[in-house]
Amino acid sequence: MSLAIRLALLFALALLLGPLPLAAQIPGGEIQSPSGWRGQYLREVYRNVDATLRQWMAAWENDDAPGVAELFVADGSYLPAEGEEVRGRGRIRDALACRLPEANGIEMKMVDFAAGGDLAYQSGRFTYRVDSAADSAAVRTGRYVAVLQQEGKHWRIRSLQQYADPGTRPAEAAPCRPGAAPATPR
Repeated sequence: MSLAIRLALLFALALLLGPLPLAAQIPGGEIQSPSGWRGQYLREVYRNVDATLRQWMAAWENDDAPGVAELFVADGSYLPAEGEEVRGRGRIRDALACRLPEANGIEMKMVDFAAGGDLAYQSGRFTYRVDSAADSAAVRTGRYVAVLQQEGKHWRIRSLQQYADPGTRPAEAAPCRPGAAPATPR
């Protein structure tokens, strides 16, 4: 077989098999696309934000006002479903000290999540039970909006706002005096 025929057969075979992938040979072919980086970033942030909010719910269930307050940035703000907005860890701790013993069974279900840079946003629905003499076994339901901020390796709550559904709002929140015994023990 002549050389020309051999080359023609080899060329025809190459056309039949098609081009072989060259990605491994292209410099930079192993670099992840920006959309891949964004997805990886969002998964990592979501995992950390979810862990922080789970710690928040666990501290709430254990009536651990200092533990809840520690999950906020130093100048964070908290707007409870009942009561006034408070700012700063110390005031958040004090505001929760007499409320947590009366609030049980907190559940939070995420509806929306977004993140960018060192801030993350999560919104959703909450439910908890209030066991107090003034508001006997009432169930609070509503919406929440949480903004978290990254501080070093930790994500802390910058702002947490709870908005009770109209039918579940208390008539009026009892005055809160940190250190006072709860109106009704658990």
